[in-house]
Amino acid sequence: MRFTIIQNPIILPIVQDTREQLPWEFSDRVDVEIATLREGDYSLKGYENRVAIARKSLSDFMSSITTDRKEKGTPKDHQRRERFKRELRRLQPYELKVLIIEGSWQEIISGNYRSQVHPASAIGTIVSFVWKYGIIPVLADTREIAALIAETILRQYAEDIEKRHKTLMKAHKEERP
Repeated sequence: MRFTIIQNPIILPIVQDTREQLPWEFSDRVDVEIATLREGDYSLKGYENRVAIARKSLSDFMSSITTDRKEKGTPKDHQRRERFKRELRRLQPYELKVLIIEGSWQEIISGNYRSQVHPASAIGTIVSFVWKYGIIPVLADTREIAALIAETILRQYAEDIEKRHKTLMKAHKEERP
């Protein structure tokens, strides 16, 4: 099932990484190109080095943050967490970086996941992404909502770029004699 609340009729060019295993389904106002992205799972065509949206299922996210000795993490857990931290650090230079987790706050608070991570620790980790990496974490209850949020974020970013471009062009015309 696809949700459609976006009013802009212009086709949005989204790039999906070739390694994406469970691709989202976007509205019919999206043209998806599959290509290798340096970072993230989705981006805006032409802005692949400035915009990145990373996607994680809740279980994948929880396994990516597990390692603490208190949580009895294995060496493999430690490697997974360190790899995830490297991914987050590589996103830092991007102008727009978003991590969309396919899960809800309620699932985390209630501990409704397969991991030893305490809910408070999981919430603290998610919130820390803002100041540690400048990443916007978003939780989406379903894959369909996650796709809708990603499409909306990318569309609003594209519209903002268009407005900035028009403003620059107008200012440039006014400077000419």
